Amino acid sequence: MFDYTSRYANQKKLQYERRDGRIVSYAARRILPARESFDTLVDVYLGEGQRLDKIAALTLGDPQLFWQICDANGVLNPFDLMSGVGKMIKVPMPGRQMP
Repeated sequence: MFDYTSRYANQKKLQYERRDGRIVSYAARRILPARESFDTLVDVYLGEGQRLDKIAALTLGDPQLFWQICDANGVLNPFDLMSGVGKMIKVPMPGRQMP
């Protein structure tokens, strides 16, 4: 259902049967982990034109792991995280995934 690098890869997979008999598959709701549960690899100062996928590639080794940076900063939407030029964001230690 999801690629192994997805934030939903380890989420429980559920199914719902509609009245017409069709089965709808979906992932269970994912709650953001507490920001305090992450160890910081590095703090990054956001400059003009920076992109979260590039920050993830440089710090975590994979641009698809941008969501781990979002989790470490308590943000679900990556655009919300990147909206503040001049602020510092936390990049977590690699491999941190919540169930």
